[in-house]
Amino acid sequence: MHNKTGCGDYTPEALIREIEAHDIISFDIFDTLVMRRVYVNKDVFRKMAQQLDPVWGIDFFTARTQAEVALSRETYPYIEAIYADVSRRCPCLKGQETALIADELALERELIVPRKDVVAIFEHAKQMGKMVNIVSDMYFDQDTICSILDNVGITGYDKLLVSSEYQSSKPQHLFEKYLAELPSGCCLHIGDSWECDILPAEKLGIDTFRLKMSTEIYEQVENAIPPTDLQQRTQVAEYVAEKYNSPFF
Repeated sequence: MHNKTGCGDYTPEALIREIEAHDIISFDIFDTLVMRRVYVNKDVFRKMAQQLDPVWGIDFFTARTQAEVALSRETYPYIEAIYADVSRRCPCLKGQETALIADELALERELIVPRKDVVAIFEHAKQMGKMVNIVSDMYFDQDTICSILDNVGITGYDKLLVSSEYQSSKPQHLFEKYLAELPSGCCLHIGDSWECDILPAEKLGIDTFRLKMSTEIYEQVENAIPPTDLQQRTQVAEYVAEKYNSPFF
């Protein structure tokens, strides 16, 4: 099964009922438990490019996005591998990889905010005695993801599976690896992405509940088109993160 967002059963109560009906619950991280105060995730790299391009005379955004895409075709890389590839594309950055990774992580920490209603449901699932896990496609290692979650008060989960640690994304084989680690029981996965959460989980028999992204809600409610200018888009993202933080707006 999956919840079809927009139907009458798309409510916090409906999600809690689904959690009650399952033994093992998993949550996606980005755009589910937390969100970034950017309009699209790649704006993180655009923000970095604003600082780096004038200094180094490079196209950082293109190098960073192409490196990740190239390395993710067959596996799922650590961020160290991504930046090694970035420095091959931009040789002037050779030797700067560690500093650039630190800069990207610092920017992530600055931009991330919890989706409060989802975190409350996450806490409710723990209080019900469910096995509560987190499954995420991300290039940071598990310890870094733990610290990011700690910073926004998300703790106490049973398992954390990060694709970089397993060298496989959710659309590849991460959900298979996840199921192999679980005790017997009925599983529910909660996430925002059809491609990365809902479809690959359901393919393996995991029930799902899809949550809307905040920008998705903003565009639907306000009939809005995102600005093309990064500065304007960032201002809109700040507004969206505040007004449409909840997926149940």
